[in-house]
Amino acid sequence: TTQDWSVPHFEKMLEDHAGLVEALAATGLGRVLDDATRYLDGVLRDPETGLYAGSQDADERYYELDGAGRANLEPPFVDRRVYASWNCALASAYLQADLRMGRPRLREHAAQVLEVLFKRFYEPATGMAHTDGVRGQLGDQAWALLAATRAAAAGIGPAWLDTARSLAEHLQAEYADAELGGYFDTAAKEELGRLRERLKPLPENSVAALALHELSALSGDPSAPYAARARAALESVASLPRQYGTMAAVFARAADRLLRPPLKVTTTDRALAAEALAAHPYAVIEIGGDSRAVVCAGTLCLAPVDRPQLLREAIAQATHA
Repeated sequence: TTQDWSVPHFEKMLEDHAGLVEALAATGLGRVLDDATRYLDGVLRDPETGLYAGSQDADERYYELDGAGRANLEPPFVDRRVYASWNCALASAYLQADLRMGRPRLREHAAQVLEVLFKRFYEPATGMAHTDGVRGQLGDQAWALLAATRAAAAGIGPAWLDTARSLAEHLQAEYADAELGGYFDTAAKEELGRLRERLKPLPENSVAALALHELSALSGDPSAPYAARARAALESVASLPRQYGTMAAVFARAADRLLRPPLKVTTTDRALAAEALAAHPYAVIEIGGDSRAVVCAGTLCLAPVDRPQLLREAIAQATHA
C-alpha cells in the first residue's frame, strides 16, 4: 500500500495470487508455489464448483500471527463473488505451473475452473462476462482468450482452440480501435454507468497481446492476423509505461515476447516440455503427437527429437533460422 513496499496489502486478492503463481512457476520456487496454491485451494476455492473467490478480507492482527496463534480466531471473511478475469488468470497460471514444475493437480483444477466458468459466463455473441450480471469489459476477454489458448495447448479438451479463435474475433469486433489499433476498455455496445469514455488500458492490452501471440504460435497459420493484432495492441499503449511504474511489467513482458519469433513445441513427454520452456521461456507447449518433440517456428517444423540436448539444438536452429 506504499511506494516503498513497507506496508503490505493485507487483503488477499485472487488477482495478485494468479500473478504470484505464474511467477513462482517461472522461477522454479516449488516450495513457495505449493504453499501459495495450498492456500488458494484450501481457502478461496469452492469445492463444489471449483471456482475461486475474489478475495479474503484484510485483518492485520490475524495475519501477523503464526499458525498456532490463529487457531482460536475466526479467519477473515472470504468474499465469494466470482470474477471471470481473475479465475481465467489463475487457470492460465495453473496450467503453466503444471508444464514447468509437474503439478497435475493444478492442471485438473484449471480444467474444472474453465469448464464451469465458460458455461456460466461465456456467450459467443457477447463474450466473457465480468461477473454475474455484468458484461462488456476488456480484461475479461483478454484473460479468457489467454486461458482458452493455453487450455487448447494443454490438451484438456478438443473445443478450446475454436473457443480461443472465437474470443479473438469478438475482441477485435467489439473492442478494437479500427483506426489506431489496440483495444478499448469497454465494448462498443455497452454503457457501463459512468464508464462512457473508452480508454486503452496498458495491462489489458498487454495481456491481449500475450494471448494473441500465443494463439499465433499455436495455430501455425501465417495468414492468421493474431501476431499483427498483438503488435498493434502494444504499439497503441507504448507511451503509457512511465505512468504505470512497476505495474508496467506486463507490458515489458509482452514486448519482450513480441520481439521473439512464435515458437511451438508439440510433445506428450512432460520432461521434454519442461526442457523446451527452460530453453525458450516463451515457447508454446502443445500436448499432443507422441513422446518425441516437434519444434515449429511459423510454418517451419523440424524433424522430431527425443532427447533434451537435441531439443535444445532444434529450438536454437528454429529461432535463428
